[in-house]
Amino acid sequence: MRPPPTGISYKMENLRRLTYILLLYSFTLSPVISVDPIVTIKQPEDKFGDRTITALKNDDVAMVCVVMNKDSNTPVKWSRIDGKVRHDVGTDTSSSNTQKYIIVQVTAVSWRLTIQNIQESDKGQYVCKVQIDEKQYSSDFRFVRVVEKPQILDMRTSSDTSIDYGEKLTLSCNAQGMPPPKVIWSRMAGADLPDGGMERWNTLLPINKITPKDRGKYICQAVNEAGVDKRVISVLVRFPPQINPEKSRVAQALGYRTELVCFIEAFPDVTKELITWTRIGTPIDRDSDRYKIVFISGAFNRVTSKLIIKGVQSVDYGNYVCKATNTKGSNERQISLEKSSEPIRDRTGSLTSSASSLGTSSFFLFSYFIQRHLMNR
Repeated sequence: MRPPPTGISYKMENLRRLTYILLLYSFTLSPVISVDPIVTIKQPEDKFGDRTITALKNDDVAMVCVVMNKDSNTPVKWSRIDGKVRHDVGTDTSSSNTQKYIIVQVTAVSWRLTIQNIQESDKGQYVCKVQIDEKQYSSDFRFVRVVEKPQILDMRTSSDTSIDYGEKLTLSCNAQGMPPPKVIWSRMAGADLPDGGMERWNTLLPINKITPKDRGKYICQAVNEAGVDKRVISVLVRFPPQINPEKSRVAQALGYRTELVCFIEAFPDVTKELITWTRIGTPIDRDSDRYKIVFISGAFNRVTSKLIIKGVQSVDYGNYVCKATNTKGSNERQISLEKSSEPIRDRTGSLTSSASSLGTSSFFLFSYFIQRHLMNR
């Protein structure tokens, strides 16, 4: 049997009991300490700190909401705010529109919302939240903006066209997209635009008085942050022949071969039958033994016509006219054939007499100078 406490031991026992009672009382009266739920949208990562998700139209967009310290009976709610209007998206794994939204619980503390086939009408602020008390929520959000690749509109964009020389032409290019795309005009291979410069930022490209140098391929590009769409528009200019002689004056010695050359541009194209060579108003016979007319077709409505005189005679010296014709008109240029005291090599460096073809060999040069020496004796 424990002896009754005496003196100091009695006082200590009472103090111990009083302390125990006070501690028990304090625990009984103190409220239960709790931690509020913490809501965080973890995916996709907020790289720029603006809580914005940029989505391409028709894609699916997913975001994962992580909720810590949530009571098992407290639901996770999703909503979309568009302006001042709040739209219910779903609760826990129940979706308000299964054709648009899918909600899946990924782990014990995370829920994934997928917006299917996103459209411009789906943009807005998406909120993941859980309720703390009657009027208070813990939440996180993401702004979702929708972009669309540019698409050039066929009905409002120029197609391949042809136009007469000197007329006015305005090319147009219109496109849709989100955000609204900007239109850039340029020419194939980096050629200058008719008004100068290599680019024009506008839906319209005016050409006030079109010339043959304006024909070709024009590129229209519609550009925004989502991508690029492009069209190539061919412009043909109908114009009468433009003739440029290779040389306006050609010299050659008697008895040697020579060429008179015309470069011709025209649209519609000229054919060899529509190109004539004349001397003093008399047409050159293309089937003559002494003359040959060569027709060479090139690119970009260009052709070349050559009048070859196989062995120049005294009667051949004088003025020749190269004439070309198409449905838009005709043009002609004059080339003068002049007498040379010495034979002139052609563009290949060769000399050809009426009797035979002679190269630039040392044998020919030696023979030529011997003949000159005998003639001067």
